[in-house]
Amino acid sequence: MDKPFNKKNLRMKNGLVISKIRRSLLALPIGLIAGLWAETAVSQSPYEPREVWDRTAETFNMSSFSYMDRNENGDYDLGDQPLAGIVFVLAKDGVERWRATANENGFANFPGSRVVPGTALYELGDYTFEALIPEGWTVTSNNTLQTRRFIDVPGASMGGGLVEMMEPVGLVPQKSISGVLETEDKLMISGPDFPLQEVARDGNKFEVVVPRRGTYVLTAGDVSRTVEIAEFPVTLGTLKPGSGMEGAQSTLTFDDISANWLRKVPSGYGGLKWFNINSIKNSFPSGSRGYVNGATSGSFVAYTSSGHPASISHPDGFDFVQVNLAVAWPPAQGETAIFEFWRGDEKVATDHVQLSAYAPVVYAPHMSNVTKVRVHTLHYWQMVMDDLVVGVRQ
Repeated sequence: MDKPFNKKNLRMKNGLVISKIRRSLLALPIGLIAGLWAETAVSQSPYEPREVWDRTAETFNMSSFSYMDRNENGDYDLGDQPLAGIVFVLAKDGVERWRATANENGFANFPGSRVVPGTALYELGDYTFEALIPEGWTVTSNNTLQTRRFIDVPGASMGGGLVEMMEPVGLVPQKSISGVLETEDKLMISGPDFPLQEVARDGNKFEVVVPRRGTYVLTAGDVSRTVEIAEFPVTLGTLKPGSGMEGAQSTLTFDDISANWLRKVPSGYGGLKWFNINSIKNSFPSGSRGYVNGATSGSFVAYTSSGHPASISHPDGFDFVQVNLAVAWPPAQGETAIFEFWRGDEKVATDHVQLSAYAPVVYAPHMSNVTKVRVHTLHYWQMVMDDLVVGVRQ
C-alpha cells in the first residue's frame, strides 16, 4: 500500500539525494547522464512546478540536419527526405573539435554542456558547423558552413545553449547519364541548355554530366533513348534498338506488402515470382545509410537478403523498365550490382551497375519480355531497391 505523501520529508530527503547525484554523475559516461537524470534528479514532488532552477550534470544535443532536397528549392519541405551519413565538423577558432555523422533521421548530434567538461561544446563563444560534401554534390540550401554562438543560459540544466540552432542543409547528387554502347556509331546527346554534342566513351562505356533536370535524347545509329533526369543520376545499362515493351506498367513501392517492419517479399506481389528479396522499413536497421537514402517513396524498400543472389520472374515474360538502386552500408560504397536477363534458358543481357549508400541511381535498362531477372552484388553486400517499374503481360 502506498504511504501518505509528505512534502516536507520528501524535500529533506531530496536535498541529500541531489547532492549525492551531482557528485556521482560527474564520474559517469556522458551518454548515461540524461537517462539517469530523468529517473533521479527531482527537487520536489514530480507534479509541482520546479522551484530551484540550477545547473545539473546534464548534457544536451545540438543537431545539424541534412536532407535530400528532392525539389531542389533550397528549403526543407514536404517531399524532402532525411539524408543519412553526411559528416559534420565542429570547430572553434579554426580548430576542429568534433565530428558527427547524420543518423538515419538526418541528425548529426553534438553534445554540449557548461557543467560536463569534455563535451563537444563546453567553452563559450563562436563555433562553426560545416557539412562535408560528397564529391560532385550540390548544396542547394547554400549553408555548408554555419556559425553559431554558445552562451550561458541561467537556470538551464546544462548551463548553456546556442543563440540559434543550425539551419537544415539540403543536398543533391550530381546529375549524369551513363551506360554501355557496343556499336561503333557516334553517340550524340541533346537536352535543355545542352546543345547537340557527341558523348565521349571509354571503350564501350560512357558517362555524361548534365546541367539540370529535364528531358535528354541520346542517339547512335539505330538506337534512340529518351531519358528523364530528376534529382538522381541515371544509368541505362546496354543501349539497344527499340524497346518492345508491351506489358501494362506499374510501379512497385514495397510500401503495400505488410505493416511489419521486415518481411520476405511474397510471390504474387506485382504479379511476379520473387526469390530471396525482403521488404524492410528503411529506418529499422540501426545505423542505416543505404536503407534510408535508398527510399525514394514511402518508408519501405526492398533488398537482397543477406546480400545473396536473388531473382524476379514470370513464366510468360515481363518488362523490366527501371528501378532505383543503392547499397545498404557505407563500407560497400562503390559495390557493383550484376543484373542478368533471361528468356527461358537463354541469357540475353548482362549489366553492371555501381551503387552508393548515399544516393540512389536510377537503373533504366528497358528490358522487354524477359522471364527472369537474376541479380547479385559482386561482394555479396545487400542491394537496396525502390520504385521498381515493371510491365506484366496479360
